[in-house]
Amino acid sequence: MNIKYIFITLLFFLPSLLVGQKDIFIVFGKLKVKGGDEEKSTITLTENGNQIKEVQPPRNGKFEFELDYDKNYILTFKRRGYITKKIQVNTKVPAAAKNDPMLFPFRPYEFRVTLEEQNDDNIVVFNQPVGRIKYDPSIRDFGYDMDYSKSIQSKIAQQEKEKKQEQAQQKKAQDKAEQAAAEIEAKRLAQKEKERRAAEERAKRLAREKARADSLKRVEAEQKRKDSIARARKIARQKARADSLKQAQAEQRRQDSIAEAKRIAEERERRLAAEKRRQDSIQKAKEEAEKRRLAELERKRKEEAERKRQEAIERAQRLAKEKARADSIKRVEAEQRRQDSIARARKLAREKARADSLKQAQAEQRRQDSIAQAKRAAEAREAKLAELKRRQDSIQKAKEAAELRRQQEAEQKRKKEAERKRKQAIERAQKLAREKARADSLLKAQEAQRRKDSIAEARRVAEAREAKLAEIKSRQDSIQKAKEAAELRRKREAEQKRKEEAEQKRKEAIKRTRKLAREKARADSLLKVQEAQRRKDSIAEARRVAEAREAKLAEIKSRQDSIQKAKEAAELRRQREAEQKRKEENEQRRREAAERARKLAQQKAESQGKQTTGDDLPEGTLAELENMAKNSKLSDAERQKAIKAYKNKLAEVYTRQKTVKEIEKPHKKITKVFINENGLVKVYMKVKHDWGGIFYFIEDDDLTYRNISKSIYLTETSK
Repeated sequence: MNIKYIFITLLFFLPSLLVGQKDIFIVFGKLKVKGGDEEKSTITLTENGNQIKEVQPPRNGKFEFELDYDKNYILTFKRRGYITKKIQVNTKVPAAAKNDPMLFPFRPYEFRVTLEEQNDDNIVVFNQPVGRIKYDPSIRDFGYDMDYSKSIQSKIAQQEKEKKQEQAQQKKAQDKAEQAAAEIEAKRLAQKEKERRAAEERAKRLAREKARADSLKRVEAEQKRKDSIARARKIARQKARADSLKQAQAEQRRQDSIAEAKRIAEERERRLAAEKRRQDSIQKAKEEAEKRRLAELERKRKEEAERKRQEAIERAQRLAKEKARADSIKRVEAEQRRQDSIARARKLAREKARADSLKQAQAEQRRQDSIAQAKRAAEAREAKLAELKRRQDSIQKAKEAAELRRQQEAEQKRKKEAERKRKQAIERAQKLAREKARADSLLKAQEAQRRKDSIAEARRVAEAREAKLAEIKSRQDSIQKAKEAAELRRKREAEQKRKEEAEQKRKEAIKRTRKLAREKARADSLLKVQEAQRRKDSIAEARRVAEAREAKLAEIKSRQDSIQKAKEAAELRRQREAEQKRKEENEQRRREAAERARKLAQQKAESQGKQTTGDDLPEGTLAELENMAKNSKLSDAERQKAIKAYKNKLAEVYTRQKTVKEIEKPHKKITKVFINENGLVKVYMKVKHDWGGIFYFIEDDDLTYRNISKSIYLTETSK
């Protein structure tokens, strides 16, 4: 029993001995940049706003930091064009945990961080840390603070809600200001129209007076001139109407042909993309099968090594127990002789022994509880380290297999290319020979001999070229085989070296275990056989009570967790339903406000009459106008003109009531729907990511996209 305790204690303290006894907390992990290079990223370590260290991770993205205890650090992960993320690491630990040798120092903590690209479809700013790592008393180790993550998510949601409310208020104020400006403009135009009519009335009155003063002949001549002008204008209008009708019909036919060509091209691209996805899925399935096979081989190898290690440990424990049993028998005999000589003090000794045994049982109970906790923590750590090593080994073997497969495919491709070139050379030589034979058939018998000689020479040259190519190919094959043999030999030597190091470490651990077992056996020789039996009984009883208490606590905790999860799920459903309802109400109010603004703008345009508004607007393609409208370097007036020109261009390009375009981008598919309502084009967008997320947007007047619900998207695009 004592040997077992010594071995468990050794396993528990082994990770601490490997890490070292420095009062530092190590965090390490891996940074992944989606679609980018990890080397161009930076990781900044700060403490209370003071920068302590800044590093640039290597190509594999791995990083490691040594942190002092009782501090509050911030790790900032950033890269140009990507969303910056922060992780808070709180190294404050209770004094009791530091003084517990079974816990302190803590093992290194591993975590991963992924940076996503910042683009027009994904504009996010994280001002607060997205995660926090701190000491968790419930597990007596460092871990993620789940309550903090939930609070950060709720804060982000609250900030987004406040931002949307602020935008709605600004929009409402802007609409109100535009309405007031429109009313003022309408009043000004009404006053101007009134003054114009008064001036016209005065002019008409003067004209009438002058007309009465003019002679009848002049009036008739003027009337004839007006009639001729009216007829000319009528003819010109009719001709212009006919020309515009022809141009509109021609433009419609051109747009229809362009749309049909685009549809055919998009259909072809979709088919190619579907075929590529199918090929990728097949390749991925093959790779997964190979990974599982390699993982199964590695698992069997490790199980065999673990079985041998356990057998060696059991042999050592069995030998130690046998030696301890022989020593205890000798001690009993000596103790019996000694007790015979002190028979008179035996009664007092028994009474004192009973009191001491009670104290020792209590102390042993406390020690057994701490040992049991240490055993569970050691087993958890050992299992986690074994799982981490198994994953790393399987990943490394998969990489090596993939590299070997890639080299074999490249060599096969090179051989096929050389064979193809050789066949082409032979075919060219044969083709030249046939053409030469057909040409020489017209010559005389004397030239027939020369033709035969030339054909023989051509064959000799072709055979020499073929022999040379075969020699080059043989030489290249031998070089490649030598490289492959050298690489395989290097890998075998590295694997052999790794196995020898692991075996050496295992032997050293067994040697230390045996030494500790011998020392413990010598120390236990000072105890009495009777006290050992009583201690064994008290330990068994305490263990039974502790197991019953743990089972009951586990049952209570399981019930509480299930109740808490049900409550959280119900609350999440309620929040989602409320958020969906709020979004739909906001969208309905926005649509009503947009309809009122459109009617007001239409009334304003009708009051001003038909005026030419496009003379000072910029010109260009739809993409050029869109880039110009989104260019922040331009003034507000220039951007407004560009937005207006872009809207006009949309109405010219998408003349149909509904036009659908699908765009394939890396890791996502974008579907744009253009709805033309009386010359006003609205743009809706659906974004489907490869990981399963689907989002819906609408293009606002400033050409930015605003998130909408699925029901609104389907309602608006089904017109």
